[in-house]
Amino acid sequence: MNEELFQLIWLHGLFDMDQLSTTSGLPLSIVNRGYHNHDAGPDFLNARILIDGTLWFGQVELHINAIQWQQHQHHTDKAYNSCILHVVLDDGFECLRQDGTPVPCLSLKNRVRAGLTEQYDYLKFSSAQIPCNKALPYISQVYIRQAIDQALVDRLERKSQWVYDWLQSSNGDWHTVFLAALARSFGFGTNGEAFEQLALNLPMLEICKSENNLHKITAILFGVAGFLDEAPKDVMHAKLRQEWTFQQQRLNLHSLDKSLFKFMRMRPGNFPSIRLAQLAALLQNFQQLLHGLMNVNSIPSMLNLMDAELPDYWQSHYQLGIEGKQHQARLSLNARQTLLINALVPFLFVYGKHTGDENYCVKALDILQKLPPEDNRIIRDWHDLGVEATSALDSQALLELKKNKCSARLCSNCPIGIAVLTSQL
Repeated sequence: MNEELFQLIWLHGLFDMDQLSTTSGLPLSIVNRGYHNHDAGPDFLNARILIDGTLWFGQVELHINAIQWQQHQHHTDKAYNSCILHVVLDDGFECLRQDGTPVPCLSLKNRVRAGLTEQYDYLKFSSAQIPCNKALPYISQVYIRQAIDQALVDRLERKSQWVYDWLQSSNGDWHTVFLAALARSFGFGTNGEAFEQLALNLPMLEICKSENNLHKITAILFGVAGFLDEAPKDVMHAKLRQEWTFQQQRLNLHSLDKSLFKFMRMRPGNFPSIRLAQLAALLQNFQQLLHGLMNVNSIPSMLNLMDAELPDYWQSHYQLGIEGKQHQARLSLNARQTLLINALVPFLFVYGKHTGDENYCVKALDILQKLPPEDNRIIRDWHDLGVEATSALDSQALLELKKNKCSARLCSNCPIGIAVLTSQL
């Protein structure tokens, strides 16, 4: 048994609580096991334990072996003087606080529910993409809903951190923050990291000031991305390279390595070059775009604002200097929906929290609730297991659940995993 499972056992009371006593023989009753502490210090805080008729209020520390109290130097740490109970599997070692007083000890040896370790190991070491896949059909919808709701909060907070970082680095300029969020989202998964690097290297204020100058914006985007370092292949390529050379010197800009952007095994419509052209088309009316998205509540209106028209050149090109078949170069409906999810929603969520206007937080959640669920392999895997996503809110949560709980095997931090371990099926 490891410490993670042992803490889970205490947290959920997965042990026999009849006729408890300390290792020294004093009768013991648990009034409150306390709440799990994920920071430094004792494992559980504000517990209430009745020992030999006296009610104690304080902290609880857990170890597999009692001697670990001393091995971890708790006997020299004042932070553990408030411990009222040391819970162990194997005792045999008297533990003292820093002030020299003994810590009452409770051993759970032979009290842990049978089969719990095997269930834990099954989830922890499962080869399945979703470890609880076989148990899911028997899990109550209550626990599945709890897991989805918890994962949605985790995802919003995680994605919001990037927005907060940009807010700090831009000295509170919300226009720069949204531009960065938008640019970052144009990676559409495969090129996510490359477009994040692009966003970090763009002259945001200069782009904000360059509205209605599509040629300049396009040159800066392609130049910073490293797409204008090679010899021009046609007139458009040459004009953009000339503009980039001027802007690069004027603004002291640097190019990324073009190899950061992936083209292999991608549909032409998702090539990073066409995505850069689409992003430039949106940015030429940036002020109008941001104002509109902040103020309209209709999803169709938001999607219309994201429907920027590209120059005719891009109707026959997916890459600079390489002509191909005629195609629709505008952002697809699915792409625009994805941008609302990945750029606008976290931006509105942070804006609402930072300004104290909860209406924007509500609007962010409302967008997710009204948009259809994403369609990708992960969401289809959940569907095959009987977990349906009825909106983008659900699909975003399920993506987060898969990435940061299932793949990391953090089943003990997931309501579904806890339901499996506690047999609450």
